[in-house]
Amino acid sequence: MEVNRSEPWLLSFGIVENTSSPFWAMNATDSTRMAPAALLKGGLLLAIILLDISGNLMVLMAVLLNANLRTATNCLIVNLALADLLLGASVLPFSAALEIFDKQWYFGEIFCHVWAATDVLCCTASINSLCVISVDRYVGVTRPLTYSSVVTHRRALVACVLVWLLSAVISVGPLLGWREPPPADPFVCEVTKQTGYVVFSVCFSFYVPTAVIIVLYYRIYRAATRQTKFLRTGVKTIKGGQLTLRAHTPCMAGDDASSAGVQGRLAKFKRQKKAAKTLGIVVGVFIICWFPFFFLLPLGTLCEQCTVPPLLFDFCFWSGYLNSCLNPFIYASTSREYKRAFCAILHCHWNKPREVPFFRDARHAWPGRAGHRSSCPAVSPNSEIR
Repeated sequence: MEVNRSEPWLLSFGIVENTSSPFWAMNATDSTRMAPAALLKGGLLLAIILLDISGNLMVLMAVLLNANLRTATNCLIVNLALADLLLGASVLPFSAALEIFDKQWYFGEIFCHVWAATDVLCCTASINSLCVISVDRYVGVTRPLTYSSVVTHRRALVACVLVWLLSAVISVGPLLGWREPPPADPFVCEVTKQTGYVVFSVCFSFYVPTAVIIVLYYRIYRAATRQTKFLRTGVKTIKGGQLTLRAHTPCMAGDDASSAGVQGRLAKFKRQKKAAKTLGIVVGVFIICWFPFFFLLPLGTLCEQCTVPPLLFDFCFWSGYLNSCLNPFIYASTSREYKRAFCAILHCHWNKPREVPFFRDARHAWPGRAGHRSSCPAVSPNSEIR
């Protein structure tokens, strides 16, 4: 079964095409002409794979070694890193092989189906993890005083399990027969272009969670704007009236404890707001990377006359994969805690972590080597994300 090169978008998450002969049948002239391009392409794809694996491993190590990062929010970030790491380790090497070998598949029909399902599973889990993180940030900004009681570590773990279950439901369809008959050519690994499954997977893997993310961040922006105005003026409008915050009014010595409590709540809101900004950058990069691919993907199924240059589609396809290796760099550039943790990892500057349960609200300093001065930036236990 031959796939037209003018319609590469019909191939769902794994893009593969048929060619007339295997790579060993090419003559010397073709091999010489294609070698530089193949080497360049292979080098770029290898760089993406290595950045994906190393960056997300550093996120996992940072949370493992730093008790201060074991929070409910970071439990969700760990889930995102696991999805991206699994994608980089089990999917991207074979996707790169397809590109280097001119869309030829040499790993068998059964593994083709498993690889394609794993691709959908990891991409969907990554996107849905961002959706759950957006819910977490919405609660943190709109309900900062009750956040700790609403977003518990148990609920965060349940949310992570639900993310993987939903992703498995979306990805398992072709394995259960929701696909077209396999191609006759054994060197073709063609992910189903069955219209129903393509529409189903695109909607629930991207458009539905992205719509939820956009709505939540719009509400986060509005809530943060109101809260920021409230913090600056000390006046908050409640059902047509006004409430003056004690921290902005003169107080007697006996009110010091109450004022300190208010200041603590203000600091907590500022931390939640800064964390929301960081994750807002993550979401923005995610949409930029993935939207072109998910726009082109169903185009060939729903519009038979539409054509897209294969090079453009391949670029959009790998742009989505590129998103999985960018998140750790965003954390390092916007979060003091992650920057400090990554610095300590790169300098091999840590002791055996204390016996602290994972994902609890511990406020301990980053464990350092006794008697050794750290070259990483110092951060207080209550440091803010900026």
